[in-house]
Amino acid sequence: VRGYMAGAVWAAVMAASSVMLFYSGFYMAGRDDYGVLIQKFIGSVDTSLDLSQERFHGSFANELEFKVQCGSLFAALPLFALFLLVSKMYSSAGLFRIAARAGVGFIIGSLFFHALFVIFGVPILEAAHKTFVLSMHLSVLAAVPLACMFGADLEGWRRVVACNNPKSDAEVLAYVPAALAVVGTWFGAIPIPLDWDRPWQAWPITCTAGAIAGHALGCCAALVLLSLGSTRKKEKTG
Repeated sequence: VRGYMAGAVWAAVMAASSVMLFYSGFYMAGRDDYGVLIQKFIGSVDTSLDLSQERFHGSFANELEFKVQCGSLFAALPLFALFLLVSKMYSSAGLFRIAARAGVGFIIGSLFFHALFVIFGVPILEAAHKTFVLSMHLSVLAAVPLACMFGADLEGWRRVVACNNPKSDAEVLAYVPAALAVVGTWFGAIPIPLDWDRPWQAWPITCTAGAIAGHALGCCAALVLLSLGSTRKKEKTG
């Protein structure tokens, strides 16, 4: 029961943090007192990621796009640190080793998701920085928790990711939110090609919203699975 309670608390913290951190960046980007600082920060990141050499402010079709971009970047680092902490609670490995796993997982995950978006039809150079920021956000939500858990354990990756077979509470807590974040991103792409001409249909607004919603839903699903697992253990011991 103690393990279930800890997992339930962390699942709730992860879900709330994912939503609140994104909204904090989104909200501050629209304020005069914080907006300038956020613009300078995201502008510096944009300069390093903009493969198409577009100017920063001219690359956003509307204010909503800009706020979503800010929210993704603002949430990335705190979530990265949070997942390190959660992984450390469930792992006997040292913090430096877990951080190294997370760093490698973040880099590989960002490149993987960016390539995947391109394969699915996103232009390679047009607004490449927007795609890569989404890739980084999704990598933090999906790749980093799993990388902290498995590192270079290919058998663990195969069993959990390919075979959908997490066994421990820690694996459930890492895998289920990650999987639903990816599924949510996919569902988020559905409204983009529709001819509604709404500002929120611009790339990658709905995909970002889908990733966050999917991750939060995944945390809730993980909580339910942990609860069912705890109930079964009590029935066996009883």
